[in-house]
Amino acid sequence: MWQSPEGLSVASLAFHPDDNVLVFAIGNRLRFWAWEMPEPYHESRTSREFEKIRFRAYFILQSCVVP
Repeated sequence: MWQSPEGLSVASLAFHPDDNVLVFAIGNRLRFWAWEMPEPYHESRTSREFEKIRFRAYFILQSCVVP
C-alpha cells in the first residue's frame, strides 16, 4: 500500500476517461499514477505550501488557503 510521504490524506481523486491513469490531490500537490506502476510517476504543485487543491464539478481545479 502506498502512503503519502507527507502523511496527509487524499482530498480529491479523478480517473482519466480513456487511459489507465488517476490523479489525486494531497495538500498542495497533484500526483499522477498509471495503474500498472507501483507508485505515482509525476507530481505538480502550487507555488505556496499553505494552499490546498480540491477537484470540483466540471473539471475545475480550485486552490484555496486554509487558515
